[in-house]
Amino acid sequence: MRKNRILAGFTALITAATFLAGCGNVYTEGNVSKLTEEEAQKELTSLMKKVDVSVNNNPTLDIYSEDVSEADTLADIDTFPIAVKGSGSINIEIAAATELSASAPDDWINIVAQKFNSSGAEIDGKSVSVSVRKITSGEVVTYIVSGGYQPEVFIPSNDAWGKMLDASGYTTTKITDRIAGNTAGILIKKDVYDKFVEQYGEATVANVLKAANAGDLTFAYTNPYTSSTGLNVLCAMLASFDSSDPLSDTATSALLESMLTTQ
Repeated sequence: MRKNRILAGFTALITAATFLAGCGNVYTEGNVSKLTEEEAQKELTSLMKKVDVSVNNNPTLDIYSEDVSEADTLADIDTFPIAVKGSGSINIEIAAATELSASAPDDWINIVAQKFNSSGAEIDGKSVSVSVRKITSGEVVTYIVSGGYQPEVFIPSNDAWGKMLDASGYTTTKITDRIAGNTAGILIKKDVYDKFVEQYGEATVANVLKAANAGDLTFAYTNPYTSSTGLNVLCAMLASFDSSDPLSDTATSALLESMLTTQ
């Protein structure tokens, strides 16, 4: 944490120095004129009159403090909305992937939950209901591992997230392998696909990466820290570099090199 504070201070210093240095040039109608240091200071003072500055002497949280846990740095879990709210004497909260708990047509689990809540289910004479929280699979893992939130049930859109929890030391109980089918794929425009197949053959992950590295294709994917689609792609890329051990130095080094090449 101390290094973070030093880096933050250093970055602020460099930014301020760059800003002041930039005041040495004034661009008007394509012409460049120089300002003296005194003129630059006057210009800054004039601009600052248009800025309202306030100081918070009691910040809610110093995220750089060594005493702050990872859970404290996360947003309140209520940032992620309850899509279905149960009202039974026994209520079970389900953290469900956004592919299932968002607005129509991505609301399959919401519809199932609403039907269950209307069924009048009881246990030992007590009413039972479920609530559904809309949150990405990766964010659920982050909250659980940090200790910031733990739902009774977790429905990710990829089994890998459960394996990640197990690898982090948590004991999970798998109720079922899946509750709805899901197919992963790569989307390519028709004209681009025709050229791709002609030059590289089948649209495998390995060939897509080869085309991207060569500059013949722009390959984009979602954030693997939150998105199951992004996680699928990341795992597939690592496997394409070393199918026997996707986490080997060979695979990870090739992935980094590929990412640097395509940027």
